[in-house]
Amino acid sequence: MVCIITGASSGVGKACAEYFSKQGYKVYGFSRTKVENASFESLSVDVTNLEVVKAAVEQILSKESQIDFVLNNAGKGMLGSFEDATKQEIFDLFNLNLIGCLNLVKAVMPQMRKQNSGIFFNVSSVGSSMGLPFRGYYSASKAALDKCTEAFRFEIKNTGIQALTLNLGDVDTNIASGRILSEVSTHYKDVYKRVTDKIGEHVSAGFDPIEVAYFVEKCLKSKKRLKSSYTLAPFSQKRGVILKKFLPKNLYEKLLANYSGV
Repeated sequence: MVCIITGASSGVGKACAEYFSKQGYKVYGFSRTKVENASFESLSVDVTNLEVVKAAVEQILSKESQIDFVLNNAGKGMLGSFEDATKQEIFDLFNLNLIGCLNLVKAVMPQMRKQNSGIFFNVSSVGSSMGLPFRGYYSASKAALDKCTEAFRFEIKNTGIQALTLNLGDVDTNIASGRILSEVSTHYKDVYKRVTDKIGEHVSAGFDPIEVAYFVEKCLKSKKRLKSSYTLAPFSQKRGVILKKFLPKNLYEKLLANYSGV
């Protein structure tokens, strides 16, 4: 099987690229910086540039007869208040988390349509179902990805192609190093520090990124039509997503505030 994995230089993307390579898949890993001595085929690709993405896919198809799945993992976090974030910061976040995914779809769909098969795994977040304090724009970018993926599923319903989101909770990676950090106004300083301290604790207690690879492989082997989304997260975060559907809104808000350190 042939696959493309974006954000393959670190974290979930690298763990998945290495795993599938060891399992005998032909893996093409996209990242801004080429990974040296990788066990997979590493390509320097800026996923926010559609022409660059198309050229990389054409390069792959000059050697391969098919593309079986795409793991749209490239993305970044963002910390800052709703009030203080700049237009450029918001644009950069959505450009990667949403448009980067769209660019892979645009570039790969012609081949998947030709072969009448393929799967897009779009990496989202449990944070897409709630407005996380000081991560509102991140939550919004992932919520946008969720809804676009849901709509896309209807649009490709009569093909052999599937699309879904993997809504991840905290994963033990170096995600903090790549976050967009907005300047925070003085009046937010104390609560912002409490929230960011909590975030650090949650990430450190997150699950191993290799679990994402195991789950993707399970989906690939499934004979059933895949669901629109799957949640991979520590129990407390899975529970939080479920509780939001049933609890009174003010009670849920109180629980989330306590969990977040607000």
